[in-house]
Amino acid sequence: MPDLRVLFGGNQFVCSCDLVKFTDWMRQQYPIYQIENKGSWLSNAMCNKMPNGSHPISNVMLLDFRLSWWDCYSRRLIAVLSSAIGGLMVVFAVSSAVSRYRWKLRYALLAFCIRHGLVRGRKLQSEWTYDACFIYDETDSSVSEWVGDLVLKLETDLRLRLYEAERDAPVGSNMLDEAASAIDKSRHAV
Repeated sequence: MPDLRVLFGGNQFVCSCDLVKFTDWMRQQYPIYQIENKGSWLSNAMCNKMPNGSHPISNVMLLDFRLSWWDCYSRRLIAVLSSAIGGLMVVFAVSSAVSRYRWKLRYALLAFCIRHGLVRGRKLQSEWTYDACFIYDETDSSVSEWVGDLVLKLETDLRLRLYEAERDAPVGSNMLDEAASAIDKSRHAV
């Protein structure tokens, strides 16, 4: 096998992060070749250009060229971290907005579905049995008296159809079931 030699001197090396592993390898090999008096393979091996087309630098031997991990990967690391933080901020902002306006969003979605016939909307006026349903604690006499007076006034003056559990529930029926049924049949519950 013939004696092969590679001479690095006189080449136009661009000193960038792409060259770091090569210069590390050269620093490992340099002492071995110096002992064997074959050190001429690195003569005049200089950095002639800086990355990104910066001005050329002079008098920097290829063996003396060093870049740290931070020098090489700081831009990428900052870009990745910035993207991750920005993405998290967007997710947080969207989830906060959805959480804060969830009832308005729910109402808008329901209104959209009703308008486009995806969900059956409110009952028509003729489908309501009562205009309002009054559910209250009948054992409290002050509330019972107040509600009785209000129901009488609304029915006589405004001609509203009102449900009052004490008056309108069938005798012997389950009051909870009757209240739930009355609420379902009423436009409003009080």
